[in-house]
Amino acid sequence: MLSCLLLTLAVWIIFFFQIPLFQNLSYWFWPLTKLESPQIWWILPILFLDFSVLALVGKFPDKVFRNLVLLILVGYITQQMFAFVEGRGLDGVRDRVVNTGHADFAYDAANPPSISRVIRDYRSMIEKGELHRYPHSTKPPGHFLVYILASRLAELLPWSTPDPFERLATFAALLFPLLTYLPLIPLYLLARLYLSRQHAYLAAFLFMSAPNLNLMTLHLDQCLYPFLFILPITLFLYGKSHSQTLLFVFSGISIAGALFVSFSLVPIAAVIGLLALLSFWTNGQPFHQKAWREIINLILAGAGFLVVELILYGFFRYNLIEDYLYVMSRHQAWKVGAWTPRLSLSIGALDILEYAVWMGIPLFLFAVSWMFKAARGWRGDGEHLLAFSILISFLVMAFLGRTVAETGRLWIFLLPCFALFAAFDLRKRYPLANGRIFPMIFGLQLISTFIIKLYQDFY
Repeated sequence: MLSCLLLTLAVWIIFFFQIPLFQNLSYWFWPLTKLESPQIWWILPILFLDFSVLALVGKFPDKVFRNLVLLILVGYITQQMFAFVEGRGLDGVRDRVVNTGHADFAYDAANPPSISRVIRDYRSMIEKGELHRYPHSTKPPGHFLVYILASRLAELLPWSTPDPFERLATFAALLFPLLTYLPLIPLYLLARLYLSRQHAYLAAFLFMSAPNLNLMTLHLDQCLYPFLFILPITLFLYGKSHSQTLLFVFSGISIAGALFVSFSLVPIAAVIGLLALLSFWTNGQPFHQKAWREIINLILAGAGFLVVELILYGFFRYNLIEDYLYVMSRHQAWKVGAWTPRLSLSIGALDILEYAVWMGIPLFLFAVSWMFKAARGWRGDGEHLLAFSILISFLVMAFLGRTVAETGRLWIFLLPCFALFAAFDLRKRYPLANGRIFPMIFGLQLISTFIIKLYQDFY
């Protein structure tokens, strides 16, 4: 705990005194900034609200439905309040969809083509200039469809402005932050497979406290990808735990749905595969029985995936796998010309460092601690299976992938799993002192979010 506290304080000092330690690293993406005329008093209602809910949920842990609804609403309010620190009201949120690099999704969706045409002709629309090449070219059509659906929902509401883009921007600023906390539902259900109610809520609070979740607003990376990532994993592990065949099929369907929205979520398939493969080495049944069982589970998940693939192709002549291969063949890391083993190692370390800073040092350290414990003390149960599967995927993404910085956003889909692993580690380290230790960690996370908001922020 002491090392966690000291490292967190060190990061605060770096930001507060504007020490360009991170910025002097090659390929570090985020510049130091200083928020002009911040309304710093917002930190008081943020801390009061979140700690009040922490106490309330801890007092009535059996009120599961009420608690999850409350956590979603409090997360939503907290995210909005962090934006209000800028002193510009809702514009502190709206700007992320108006002025950032992904704003062209919203511009194109303000006067959208038909949904069927987007699915069927997405690549040709980009080539013809009907849609902006950036940021559409590396995305599947499902990503753009989320903005189109939001635009159409915005049209149903009374607005004072006739501008469809302004309506969409305002509606997204109200809706997307609410979507951000939907992962709390599958996260809690997954945590309950291995944890008591109290510790399952710890995972939920840790998820809510992450700086990247609270500050990287109005990007689907932040408000949708974590849900799309944790849902198929929860379905698959529930299928294994409860021997429910249909859950494996639904897991495959949700994997296809996730990839239809973003190809960057392809690690889901790797994690599911590892969950099955590593199960071969669990205790219990003979190896050949376990192998056949896990192969059947994967076949069922693959059948679910195939259902979505056939529907998309049958109705729209859209081939999800073919589109993925096409995009990957054309996608080049524009920040780096030639990759060498040494460069891959240095950029991998940089990516992990950035991810740790944006996730919050306490959350990151406890989560990584548990993943390595799972690797060293392999028991083959569900919590070890998932942790080891995510650890392998995380290291492959860092050192064999071609991501250069921006991992605080690009890897945010891993956040629910990291929150769960941190809860595992806290339960193991402090079984009798969670009532004292956890509020301190939760507070460190929220204050880290506030410090990053003031001195670096997301743009």
